[in-house]
Amino acid sequence: MVNRNLIEKIISIFAISLCAYLFYATIFGPYKTTLVHRAIFLAVMLIIFFCSSKPLGQRRLTFGIDFLLVAFTTISLGYMVYFWEEILSAIGATYLSNLQIFLGFVIILMVLEAVRRLSFSLFIIALLAIGYTLFGNYLPGILGHAGMDFNRFVYLTAYSHEGIFGLGIAVAATYLFMFLLFSTALQQTGAGEFFMKFANAFVGRTRGGPAKCAVVASGLTGTMMGSSIGNVVTTGTFTIPMMKKLGFKPHTAGAIEVLSSEGAQLMPPIMGVGAFLMAELTGIPYAKIAWAAVIPALLYYISAYVVVDLESFKLGLKGMPNVESLKTVIKQGYQFFIPIAALFYLLLIAGFTA
Repeated sequence: MVNRNLIEKIISIFAISLCAYLFYATIFGPYKTTLVHRAIFLAVMLIIFFCSSKPLGQRRLTFGIDFLLVAFTTISLGYMVYFWEEILSAIGATYLSNLQIFLGFVIILMVLEAVRRLSFSLFIIALLAIGYTLFGNYLPGILGHAGMDFNRFVYLTAYSHEGIFGLGIAVAATYLFMFLLFSTALQQTGAGEFFMKFANAFVGRTRGGPAKCAVVASGLTGTMMGSSIGNVVTTGTFTIPMMKKLGFKPHTAGAIEVLSSEGAQLMPPIMGVGAFLMAELTGIPYAKIAWAAVIPALLYYISAYVVVDLESFKLGLKGMPNVESLKTVIKQGYQFFIPIAALFYLLLIAGFTA
């Protein structure tokens, strides 16, 4: 019998250790090189993931499967962290040893298994891409290419900045994790609930109040989250039932919530993953990209508000009764505006880097 309490403690230890390391890396710079930094990040994330997810589908099989995956992850990525100088000095696949090729292949398998557990369709796409890379030279016509031998494929995918340790994980390990940690800390201390109350007090009495509350609350939540899906989960559980109770049809209530939450990835100062990728790809400072998003984000939410108002007018809907006063709500949670305002100032006005 698996001791879930023990596993949860192990996950907590790894999670806290990763947070501590990333705080260190943010202040003093990555440990050794960027490749080692990303390898540490990937190793801990995979260990946490394998300890907390399901091996096959929705049914949990044996603890042994997860234990082996954690062991393979620790050995392969641990080797990379410890012998990074040998790997970097190889300058290609030619000088990699058989052991290094094998461990590189193990890293690829561990990432593929993590992808399979998250999205089977994405897993199939990844397999097709690997197959095309290795065997595309057998395809006729314009689909064919010169081909790639297995060793070079492992080197590029597992040991270079062109594969697993490329742009995506660079953004996640350098910027995204810390902003998500900031967002989670705000939510766990009650910021999400406060923004809902603030939106209710601000627009709850107007016609179609709950729908307008969804728009305002999603915009406010977007400033600290930058995730459309997370926004739906955070605000939708409150706003959709309120909209249905007021008179909106279920599909309309769902559509309004999705419309409102989609704008979360446009709202500075914490925008979606796309903004960080844009900054990394183009070399444009994140602050400049965030500034460029201010007007489009405001226009998006103003237009959403107007559409909701017109729909409420057409349906003859009223506002919500028994709504707290705005002054009372602000007194209860004004402190939640402080960290967001500070971040907005530091990033967009003072000019600090992300």
